[in-house]
Amino acid sequence: MEKQDRAAEWAELDVLVRDIELGVKGFSSAAYAQAKKEAKTSFIFEMPAPDESYDAERSEQACEIAKQEGLSEKFASLAGLVGVFESTNQPLELAQQFFGVDVCDFLRQACPPGNSFTGNASTDFGIKVAHYANAKPIAQTVVMLDLLAMVDIDQPTRIFMEWWDQPVMAMQAGNSRIRDRLIRAMTQE
Repeated sequence: MEKQDRAAEWAELDVLVRDIELGVKGFSSAAYAQAKKEAKTSFIFEMPAPDESYDAERSEQACEIAKQEGLSEKFASLAGLVGVFESTNQPLELAQQFFGVDVCDFLRQACPPGNSFTGNASTDFGIKVAHYANAKPIAQTVVMLDLLAMVDIDQPTRIFMEWWDQPVMAMQAGNSRIRDRLIRAMTQE
């Protein structure tokens, strides 16, 4: 049974990465352009434009971690797409213009939809935790890989880590080596 699951996972990875390779340049260009247009830096609540070089560094770090942990670099390709998608905060409709159904389904798994939030911080946090807990193993692995790349690069504050404790603990179906490494990175002082 495990061999069948592994074969299905590899087939799914191949389909996703092939589709990403065809549309990622167009999507990234459109997403960054739109995000820069929407950036607000002269208001009380600033929303700066995403940092393309940081997102590229994050993707490269995800690739390095994938190699170190014996994962396919295809996971890093997916992590790079998740990074761009989240960094630019663009709607799924934009992704649908550049990618097929499988990639859009993957993005739905890996990124909680913004329209599902209520405005209540506690309720919204519960929605995120439940979303990540129910994501497919590939999506959970990619989210943890992307998060681990951010942690490695940024060395964020303990407050950031505490916010991610529950979502990471909820992602039981993802790659256990990445999950264990992420937990170790998050608990280091």
